[in-house]
Amino acid sequence: MIAALRRFPLVVVVLAGAWTFACAKEEAANQQSGSPASGTVQERKAQVQWLDFDDGLARARSTRRPIMINFYADWCVYCKKLDRETLQDPEVARTLEGGFIAIRLNAENGKARLSYRGKSFTHAEFSRYFGVTSFPSIAFLNDKGELITMVPGFVPAPQFSVFLNYIRRECYLKNVSLRDFVAKGDCS
Repeated sequence: MIAALRRFPLVVVVLAGAWTFACAKEEAANQQSGSPASGTVQERKAQVQWLDFDDGLARARSTRRPIMINFYADWCVYCKKLDRETLQDPEVARTLEGGFIAIRLNAENGKARLSYRGKSFTHAEFSRYFGVTSFPSIAFLNDKGELITMVPGFVPAPQFSVFLNYIRRECYLKNVSLRDFVAKGDCS
């Protein structure tokens, strides 16, 4: 009996190794055939691609996409909630990925610098320049870097999607209010 117990760890290691090898072999076969492994999620989860301000502004100009700036602070509970519940929401992330340039700035960072309209700002100075007084705050800019609107505070994903669609469809240029956009579902 004691001799069998001494061999037990060896049996566990051999079985674990065989199981790992079999799983790896199945995963490799699935990757070659293009079919998903059992138990995996087929749909790719959209994620927001964050850019620094200077790169984001340049990309907005070249792609003619609007900009969304997320002004946050490390200590801010609602900033973390916005990141977790709103910006990682699949619909919001897909809309941002497909139609916006996303920039994230720590509004209290007094060292990192950016350039805007020929001037150099720290992130903290830039936040004050844009009138950020609470966190989180979201700024929407057009592709030229001109402010469209600011959205202060936490916004749940369904309402945030409305803001994104309103900005993406350029309803603000057609003198359609957000209220009318919500009521009609369109800005025409």
